[in-house]
Amino acid sequence: MQIFNSTTSQLRFEESTQQLQTCLWTLELLSEVLIENDDRQGSLPEPQLTFRNIAGLHGAIRIINRLAGEECSKLIAMGANHQ
Repeated sequence: MQIFNSTTSQLRFEESTQQLQTCLWTLELLSEVLIENDDRQGSLPEPQLTFRNIAGLHGAIRIINRLAGEECSKLIAMGANHQ
């Protein structure tokens, strides 16, 4: 039974780590879009993002940030259980 628990814990750890990595990568991409849009403000041609698009990006960032926080909490709990 110990082998099963160890394997299951390792799989959960890897899953949480991969999910966290995906969240961080997505946050980086969304941030780059916002930075690029800010750099284009006031230049010709007009920026591609509307206010609604920018608000949507900010909403997505908040959601992904929350998901990343949840994955961090899972990883911390897994670490605390192994000590």
